[in-house]
Amino acid sequence: MKYKLWSAEAIESQQKAIIKTITGIDFPFRDKDISTALVRASSLQDADQYLQGSRLLFGLALDNASGRLLDIRGKENSKLRFDPSYATVNLEVYRVVGTVGDVVIPINTIVYVPPAGAGRVREWKTKAATTILNGQPKSPAVAVEATQFGDEYNNIAIGASYFLKNPINKVDYALSTTLSSGGLDQESDADFRQRIKLHWAMLAKSNDNGIEGAIRNVTSGSQRVISAWIQQDFISTRSFIVWIDDGSGVPDTIGPPAQVGDIGSGADVEWDYTASGGEFLLQLPRYPVNKALGIAQGMAPPGFILEKDGAPLTEGVDFSLSVIPGLIAMAAGMAGGSVYHAEYWYRDGLVWEASQVLRANKGTGTWGSVSPVVGKTDVNVTGTLFFREGYNTSYGLQIAIDMITNYINQVGIGEPVLLSALHKVAMTAPGAYRFDLVTPTINTYPASPLHVCRAGTINVT
Repeated sequence: MKYKLWSAEAIESQQKAIIKTITGIDFPFRDKDISTALVRASSLQDADQYLQGSRLLFGLALDNASGRLLDIRGKENSKLRFDPSYATVNLEVYRVVGTVGDVVIPINTIVYVPPAGAGRVREWKTKAATTILNGQPKSPAVAVEATQFGDEYNNIAIGASYFLKNPINKVDYALSTTLSSGGLDQESDADFRQRIKLHWAMLAKSNDNGIEGAIRNVTSGSQRVISAWIQQDFISTRSFIVWIDDGSGVPDTIGPPAQVGDIGSGADVEWDYTASGGEFLLQLPRYPVNKALGIAQGMAPPGFILEKDGAPLTEGVDFSLSVIPGLIAMAAGMAGGSVYHAEYWYRDGLVWEASQVLRANKGTGTWGSVSPVVGKTDVNVTGTLFFREGYNTSYGLQIAIDMITNYINQVGIGEPVLLSALHKVAMTAPGAYRFDLVTPTINTYPASPLHVCRAGTINVT
């Protein structure tokens, strides 16, 4: 929204012309005339009103809101800024070789990962106590949580070494059994502002912006959708895929594999349906059905099982399956009292939550599914940052590393990491006057349009 700003001189000239037109008299408007003084005073007052109106509209514009004012604008639209979250990882704690006896590692024990280059020492605390039993080389896996929020704690590799900040007798070190994940920074002004705009767009539900806006608001526990990209099927315009990422770029973190079937066999969701009789459609409890995931998890092809009273049914003969909405169409009406049982795999977490949101926001007559990104492309950055005399270089280096990490981890699906942007964010460090970037040497693109770039080793000295 724009507001034309008029100067007092322009208003005065316009008012003089209006007076001459209305009266038909060619007033001379000499400087010392009372008529000139009245017109000039009125023009100054009008100019001030134009100025105040312009300032008001400038202040109300969403693009000019930041910090607390942006939070207020968000609340006006029923949107709250996403809180930061702490990364977690599972560790096995090892004893010193040759020692005996039970060794207890208390809750809130601090461990750390040695920094790469000039990076920050990342500290973690155990969320529960664990014990290395006598005769055992290591403890059962115990969950640890980062002591600070942020995505710089994500993606520490499986098998990474962690060390105790304060030594415990007979304890040597710990190794991670999972990839660290779940750490998120406070939602930035730019991201929050964009989410509010997408909320406005989603009021018209079935367009791309509306769908993306709805998906970008999806959360699951401490996870949230950081980026979303809609891939339209240009052969069949009635279908599309929404690819999502939570900042990790790891499919099994974004949408953990989960099973529908028999709880006794370890399935996450148990499901049976007792037919009333005569119905032809059967809605599965979770969707989309992921046959490829089922086969990867050990199911026999085609990766989906449907039974009637314990007897297997044949897809394509006894029924047809629409995997995206999780709908089964029977070839013949169901027999009353018969029990139908399905077994298959799907993706839980953000993918499942986003699938439900998508179902409520897609247009009539279209099919849309949600899928995690295919994977991540690590971007390793090496360079030297120079500071003016008198500035704290250690503090400045950490600011630069954090800014580079945050920039890379917020790049969208299929988008490149730009050399110009790396230079720009590195130079935000206080006192920096030159940044010699060694690697990468060219803009870094993800492995495919369905991958995301994420920060690897950031070594800035």
